[in-house]
Amino acid sequence: MKLKEKRLAQDLRKNGYSVKEISKELNVSQGSVSVWVRDIYLDKKAKTRLLKRIKNCQYIAGENKKRRTEEKIKIIVNKSKEFIRSLKIDSDNEKLICALIYWCEGAKNEKYGVQFTNSDPYLMKRFIELFLKHFKIDISRIRMYLQLHQYHDKNTQLNFWSSSTGIPIEFFQKVYIKPNTGPRYREGYQGCLSIKYCSVEVAREINAIAKAYLMSKL
Repeated sequence: MKLKEKRLAQDLRKNGYSVKEISKELNVSQGSVSVWVRDIYLDKKAKTRLLKRIKNCQYIAGENKKRRTEEKIKIIVNKSKEFIRSLKIDSDNEKLICALIYWCEGAKNEKYGVQFTNSDPYLMKRFIELFLKHFKIDISRIRMYLQLHQYHDKNTQLNFWSSSTGIPIEFFQKVYIKPNTGPRYREGYQGCLSIKYCSVEVAREINAIAKAYLMSKL
């Protein structure tokens, strides 16, 4: 048995050193150190140092994990951007994309025309952009409705959504303020926007395109 190393290990342990630290310091296995120091009493000072060491290690491990995750996400994002840039999306593809977006988030009851509601500015922008581009639309018949929480500033949000979607503010018919449900604030939440277009024919067309694609054999 390495008596000298054992005594040094026990002394280090009394001073609050971890098994891993002692193993590295003395160049012996962690298994040996664990056996040597398992009965060592730790006073308050030693426990404080050991606890601090554990917390520091946990923090470092957490930061390393966070960094690795961020690097993985960055790779995925870059690959996704490259994938999108490589696509050859023609007019028909865009019309289909618009119909599929509507199928997922739009109203299915066609007798009320086209009704699409969402709180994601990017999704709203893309849908409206494709909808106006690929369907026979009389833009003067478009109606926009906005639902906000009481903590929102009405004019600020109207300007935000008008800028995001490219739809002039005069097309926004009504702003609904949701009743106060308590001290709840959603960071980055811009409200929920609805676009309505009163045309049964267009509603039937956009739903039919999506349904035909989903039911087709690839």
